[in-house]
Amino acid sequence: MKTFSKYIPNALSSFRIIAVPFLFVIAWQGHPELFLAVLALSFVSDAVDGILARRLKVASETGTRLDSWGDFLTYVTLAICAWRLWPEVFLREGLYVVTGIVLYLIPVAANFIKFRKLPSYHTWAAKIQAVLMCIALYLLLL
Repeated sequence: MKTFSKYIPNALSSFRIIAVPFLFVIAWQGHPELFLAVLALSFVSDAVDGILARRLKVASETGTRLDSWGDFLTYVTLAICAWRLWPEVFLREGLYVVTGIVLYLIPVAANFIKFRKLPSYHTWAAKIQAVLMCIALYLLLL
């Protein structure tokens, strides 16, 4: 069982990366409810992958990288697809949306320039920020 269980956290992180093209297709076909459902699954997998990796004692550098890429790709996809599905929200709340995107991208870009990799925020503050961002996102779009 230990052999199989070591792949579960990485599979959850990989799911978020694999979900990105599907999120784009769903958004461009105009299915906001399905988009939000798949996005919710992506967010849940993000919440669970690190917890499982630590509990199963299978945390790894590969898992950390998969998690960081999953986060980055999900957030970028979210911004583009939300603009496609809810353009009126972007027009109405544009300043706040752009501010949020810029505040996310600045530390990502700085980390990438300095260390040549995406940041890996695994702090309680980052986890709380992610949960609050998800809640705010769904309140905004629903």
